[in-house]
Amino acid sequence: MVATVGHEHHRIRRGLLSSYFSRRALKKAELIIDQKVDRLLVRFHSAFKCHAVLPLQRVFAALAADIVSEYCYGASQGYLEQKVFQNQMVDAVNYVMSMCHINKSIPIIPKLLRCVPVGLMEKLGLQMADVIGVRNLIRRQAAKSLDKEWLSHDTNMLSKNVFDAIAAADVAPQEKTLRRLEEEGAALFGAGIETTARALTVAMFHLISDETMIRKLRDELKQVMLSPASRPTWAELEQLPYLV
Repeated sequence: MVATVGHEHHRIRRGLLSSYFSRRALKKAELIIDQKVDRLLVRFHSAFKCHAVLPLQRVFAALAADIVSEYCYGASQGYLEQKVFQNQMVDAVNYVMSMCHINKSIPIIPKLLRCVPVGLMEKLGLQMADVIGVRNLIRRQAAKSLDKEWLSHDTNMLSKNVFDAIAAADVAPQEKTLRRLEEEGAALFGAGIETTARALTVAMFHLISDETMIRKLRDELKQVMLSPASRPTWAELEQLPYLV
């Protein structure tokens, strides 16, 4: 959708996904986010007890990747469960961004690398292995959604994931090819993981570094959180001036 040039074509593609990024859709997203944040807190508590140091960028990337993958595909990739927070998706995005100018000037490079077996690239330490690994993962998830031929775009949105919307029965055949779903999935991952992780990491750095700032945030949160275990909704949080 991001790279679709024609206005009408873009409108059609945007219409398929717009409901999944609306305020109404947040009800489903909140449940997913709460589950993943709970798991993240377990990891924080465990690290605190063991006096371990956590790389916040990798930690928040794992959180974002698990949320995005479950919301888009209906299945989390389990990055929050990994001991060292390895994240193939983030590594793939970073590699693509670092190589985009070179690949544009010398487009034969990525074409040649696609011919090399992933296992060999991993042994050689080539980061392109992460890119191909992620694309293969997205392709498998897209194929699963395409197999659900009974889906209709008019059914309950909360019972489906983003890929199901693109592959629904009433969507034009040319709009639900494997390549199309693969490209859309790559865009969603690229836009939703590294950006979120970086924002959370920078915010956490400043909160930890500035006692006045974190005290102000905690005082505001007490308005909607009577205890640390309280579950404020997004609607409640967005009313707090410091979080606007």
